[in-house]
Amino acid sequence: METKPHAGHYVTRRATSAITDVRVQLDGLTYDGMIWNPYVAHRAGRPLVVSAMFSGFLRLGILIHRHLSERVLLQFGFMQPIPRPSSTFPMLDFVTIDDQWRNHEQFVVVQVVPLPTPFSCSDGYLQWFRRFSDPYILHGVKVDRPSLVIMPQRR
Repeated sequence: METKPHAGHYVTRRATSAITDVRVQLDGLTYDGMIWNPYVAHRAGRPLVVSAMFSGFLRLGILIHRHLSERVLLQFGFMQPIPRPSSTFPMLDFVTIDDQWRNHEQFVVVQVVPLPTPFSCSDGYLQWFRRFSDPYILHGVKVDRPSLVIMPQRR
């Protein structure tokens, strides 16, 4: 199970870096400061290409990257179901990765549902999000930070 946000995994090899500054800026973002559907506003003039919905491994030389578009469907303006853990995708060899990309139409996310309203989500998604997501990259005292997820108040 993933226990840390992906942005928190990155460790720079440089002696001096702005990565800490960037992490602080990311941690300071609020819901109002985010663009939740960055690929929707221009959809009329530039339609979504099928290859953007590819789900699998991408390779450049010896570098391999999981490209799991089903984990970010909200960004594309679609309902976001609870995604399966990225660890359930077995590592593939170079030949298989290249073959899947050549036939990428067979590996695109299908049966997506457009968002009826900008902040819609599938049943159970918010509960999953609260349980498995850490909205902050840098570790700190949680009391000092505003809650990014609206929590119901008990009476």
